[in-house]
Amino acid sequence: CPNCPRGIVAIDNLHRIYGDKFIPIALHCYTGDELGTGLHAHANFLGLVGAPSGTVNRTGTTSPMLVVDNKWTFSTGATGNNLDDLSWLDMAQREFEKQADAQITIASTFNDDTREFSLDCTVKSAISLTGQNINLMTVVTEDDVLTYQVNNNHADDNPLLGEWGQGGKYGSSTVYPYYAQHVARAYYGQTFNGTGGLIPQAIESGKDYTTTITGTLPTTVNVPDNCHIIVMMIDGNSNKVINADQVSLTGRSGIESVTANKQAAKVMTAGHKVIVSAEGDLTAEVYNLAGNLVGSASGTDLVEVDAAGVNGVAIVRVSSAAGISVTKTIIR
Repeated sequence: CPNCPRGIVAIDNLHRIYGDKFIPIALHCYTGDELGTGLHAHANFLGLVGAPSGTVNRTGTTSPMLVVDNKWTFSTGATGNNLDDLSWLDMAQREFEKQADAQITIASTFNDDTREFSLDCTVKSAISLTGQNINLMTVVTEDDVLTYQVNNNHADDNPLLGEWGQGGKYGSSTVYPYYAQHVARAYYGQTFNGTGGLIPQAIESGKDYTTTITGTLPTTVNVPDNCHIIVMMIDGNSNKVINADQVSLTGRSGIESVTANKQAAKVMTAGHKVIVSAEGDLTAEVYNLAGNLVGSASGTDLVEVDAAGVNGVAIVRVSSAAGISVTKTIIR
């Protein structure tokens, strides 16, 4: 896929903004790509018929970068619902602005001899719900997979293309060796919408609901230590992703707990100043729609960030004791 380096730099940009809250799964299903073995039906189900393309929480197929004034950019600032005008960054921002009413945390154990894994999954909701149809779908990804990458952008001097542009580490028409990240290796579920019946239809606020998922790594996995396991909560009615968690194959981690009365950071603007308030120590970072950091500040309870040079939409990332929040604001 000669255009897929734009997908790689878009993923890197989303990681820079959202950190571990952003969980990518790379389906290498371009014609002739050996890394896509056994995954084409999954890609077709998701509507990923072009490359590079992707879907954020299954909200629709969009492109990683778009063209403005003959240059690739991570967002055009479009606010409508025409998917052709929206990028991965746009869709991720919209999803992060939504309240996550439920969370899932997973812990993994792995048997090196049998290559079998077992996942202890815990689902918790901030509010009581009835009539739910929650499915769980599991995906195994592998990092540092040796391959080669064709690059149509090697002569482009656009700085947003980073190492894939002119003069960069990967600034050649064909890159070898290249070590691909987040490579999807296998999925586990009764359907592409996951497995139902593992979580009750009636859920009480704050109560833990546990289940176990087991599976065996496919032979396509080269190095189990380079693998991560992702479990997605999928709404069986809408087929959209509710929430997800990711752990290393042999480790454990979790996402921040959800509480019904959690107070988010407050973001205001005054001219080209972005004013952020949150309880305790905090750090605020302001990015433009190209994904570039334009200003940051740290302090206690309230900080001001100089966002000179931004005129229009900006993304504000706040880290505090309450967790990480990302919001969009307008600077005039």
